[in-house]
Amino acid sequence: VTVDVPREFSFDAGRSSVKPPLGAVLDKVAESLRRTPLARLPLVAAPADPDGASALALQRATQVRAHLLARGVPAARLANPTAAAASAVQLRMEVASP
Repeated sequence: VTVDVPREFSFDAGRSSVKPPLGAVLDKVAESLRRTPLARLPLVAAPADPDGASALALQRATQVRAHLLARGVPAARLANPTAAAASAVQLRMEVASP
């Protein structure tokens, strides 16, 4: 499952704090991960602003990961945060075979 949340619903310009619309999506993703023990999130990526540096993108992705951790998702099931090439937060969930 791949989820893309456009930047304008995810972060304010120049900020890395998760906005409520993205938070609601992340809460649902966290719930799915908690209910599915074999699921993991191998992609946690966030974009910078159009004129922003990749450091902001990495800060945003780190905040996305922290949000999921705060909702009870084990760190071992989450990828390291990365900068997204697209203008959206990108999450990819996979379920491993038993």
